[in-house]
Amino acid sequence: MTNEQKLQIKSALVRYVADFATQYDAAVSLINVSNASITLIVTDNWQLINKQQWCHIAEQVGFYDARLHAADTTATLLLRLLMGDAKRNKCCYGIAASTGIGKTFTAKNYTRENDNSIYVTGNATYNRRTFMMHICFMAGIDTSGTVPELINRLSENVSKRDDPLLIIDNAHMLKNRCLHLLVMLKTALTPVAGFVIMGNEDLRIKITEGMNLKKIGFDELYEAIGKQFISIPALIYNDTELICNANNVYDEDIINYINTKCNGNLHFAARLIEQAQLKNAA
Repeated sequence: MTNEQKLQIKSALVRYVADFATQYDAAVSLINVSNASITLIVTDNWQLINKQQWCHIAEQVGFYDARLHAADTTATLLLRLLMGDAKRNKCCYGIAASTGIGKTFTAKNYTRENDNSIYVTGNATYNRRTFMMHICFMAGIDTSGTVPELINRLSENVSKRDDPLLIIDNAHMLKNRCLHLLVMLKTALTPVAGFVIMGNEDLRIKITEGMNLKKIGFDELYEAIGKQFISIPALIYNDTELICNANNVYDEDIINYINTKCNGNLHFAARLIEQAQLKNAA
C-alpha cells in the first residue's frame, strides 16, 4: 500500500471523525478500531498500522477498498434508488446482497451526501439496549434510558427532521433479540422515517429459518419489510469494466481477466486493479 493510498484513507478518516463530538466517540462507532489507532493515523505516525488495519479502517469510513475509486455499478445505482425511495416515501426495504458488491460503501456515501440519514452497522456483541444506544448515538441524541425510552426518543427526534432515513447495515450479524427489536423500531418509525435493513445472504437465510422454526419475532420482521427481500445483482462484466475504467484500466484483456478472477467481489477486484496499475506504471 502506497503513501498516497494511506493519505486517502487518512482524509476519509478525518472527515468521518469530524461528524462526531469527539475522536473517542468516532472510535467507539467503528468496529475493532481504537482511539489510539486513529491518533496514529491522523498524526502521520503510521509505522504501527499494518496493511490489514488500513484496509479494515478504509472499508468502514467509506471505501470499497483503499485502492479503488468508485463507479456507478448496477448494484450501487439500485441501492441508491432504494434508499432514496425509502427516504422520500417513508417506506421500509429489506435487502440481501452478496459480500463485496459495495453495499456498505454505497450506504455510507449516501448517508454523507443526504441530510438526516443515519447509518448503523450490526454487531454480534450488541444486546437490545446497547444496540439501541448505538443507534441513538449515531443519530446524535441522548443514549440514556430503557429500550422503550430510547425508541420513543429516536422517533420523536427523527419526526422533526425532513425526510429522515435509518439504514441498518450488516443486520445478519445481529442476535435474534436485536433482530426482533427492528420490528419495534419499524413500527415506531413508519409514520415519520424511511427504514432500510441490509445484510448478506445469511440475513435472508436467518429470517427464513426463523420463520420455519416459528421463532418469536421473525414473522413480524418479514412482514415489516413487505414480505420480501430485494436481491442486489452480483457484479457483471459491465460493472467490472466501469470500475476498471474509473481506475484508469482500459485494456480489454486485463478487464476480462479481472472480471473472471474477482468472482463478483469488489475487494478482490481492487487488488487485481492495483496490480494492473502497477504493471502499467512500470
